[in-house]
Amino acid sequence: MGEYLTIEEVYKRFDSEWVVLIDPQTDKDLNVLGGEVLAHGKDHDEVFRLAMESGRPRPWHIASVYTGKRPEYIILGL
Repeated sequence: MGEYLTIEEVYKRFDSEWVVLIDPQTDKDLNVLGGEVLAHGKDHDEVFRLAMESGRPRPWHIASVYTGKRPEYIILGL
């Protein structure tokens, strides 16, 4: 099993990257507090491909975060 990182540590280590966390911890409002990094990188599709090909036994819960400025094309709250 990999290292647990807080969301603050994720933002510091992976600047302007997509990060997929496995078994994330969340607060009551489902804000991500931390988790184990399953995959990360600049390309969204590549990161999710790596996560799916990780070999980790399923089922598992994941969360994804983008650690940079939110791209204009991403609409939140849908």
